[in-house]
Amino acid sequence: MSLDEERKARLMKSLSDFGYGVLENVLATAECAKLCAHLDAIEAERREKKDIYIDPQRVILWNIHQSHPDIFLDKICNPDVMSVVNSVLKETVVLGSFSGIRNQERHVKINTHIDSRVPIRDFEHTVQMVAMYCVTDFTVENGSTYLWPLSHRSGLNPKEAYPPGTPLPGNVQVEAKAGDVLFFLGQTWHDVAPNISNEKRWGLLTYYARWWIKPSFDYTACGAELFNRLTPEQKVLFGFNSRPPMNAGSRLNTVMPIENVPDNYEAALKS
Repeated sequence: MSLDEERKARLMKSLSDFGYGVLENVLATAECAKLCAHLDAIEAERREKKDIYIDPQRVILWNIHQSHPDIFLDKICNPDVMSVVNSVLKETVVLGSFSGIRNQERHVKINTHIDSRVPIRDFEHTVQMVAMYCVTDFTVENGSTYLWPLSHRSGLNPKEAYPPGTPLPGNVQVEAKAGDVLFFLGQTWHDVAPNISNEKRWGLLTYYARWWIKPSFDYTACGAELFNRLTPEQKVLFGFNSRPPMNAGSRLNTVMPIENVPDNYEAALKS
């Protein structure tokens, strides 16, 4: 189902009013089942290689769009998702991070936080946001994300405003179906919820930012092989047209038209 103006308007209002919203039916259920199987296999592979991030709350498979581009690369630039992201962030958008994320079976740690570098108060000034693909159903039992409605207007970072581990009232758990995308602003308070079921809850966490926000990873270090398969839109998300110039003689502005980025990888790094 394409993103019509009515669906988009409802989602934008939810993001503005509450700091989060759900876009339904972005991915087909059958595709989600295949993605879940791939994520299971990648987790097993990385566990064997001891190349995996695990804490008491989550298993995170970082940068699977780079390690498995045939499966995940197109997820960083889904047209419906990008329509929303571009409308919120407005400027040139880059990818901050991309990962597969799965809740651990049980945890009780409180870690209410924001992802934004600063606690923006005004929706119009939002500089970072998350689009979470629900690869499986997100339910209260399997740990759908804790979110605090209206917190995006507080101008507060909960980690700085309250002592560590303070239970903060007013949160909700937004349930969604496999194939839906949960959006929330970088300044919206959120936390990982406990998975108290025996179900796996996989999501694809896609983090976007305005071009001048430093990403979590330098995706321009992707190498020539991956660079050569990137579309112009993906090159923008990887940051190739917003790299600082090598010298003042080449150009003065950081952002340049993507068509000015050379097709050769080594030349693109120097442009």
